[in-house]
Amino acid sequence: MNKASGKLVLVIVSLGLFGLVFSGCASNKQLQALEKRINHIENTADNALQQAESTQVESQQYAQEAADSSAQAEQSAIRAEQAARSASQSADRAEQMADQCEQALEKMTAK
Repeated sequence: MNKASGKLVLVIVSLGLFGLVFSGCASNKQLQALEKRINHIENTADNALQQAESTQVESQQYAQEAADSSAQAEQSAIRAEQAARSASQSADRAEQMADQCEQALEKMTAK
């Protein structure tokens, strides 16, 4: 290889490398646009995370309220059952008393 062809090869290789370097790199505007998109995506992800955390706190509060309401409902059901038993017992006693009164009245009228 002679000197001229060596220089020509060197120039071609240099131009090729120069072309590869500049054709593969993004422009400053493209980098800024990409950075803006990344920042927007990060902000959106942060907002979604905050909303998820807020929703989780709210759901925990509602779950606790539901558990409390369930316990209150259970206690109310127990009290209602007790009241029903008491009313039934009172009705039985009233019926017994009515029977006794009826028997006493029959004794009084039989004499």
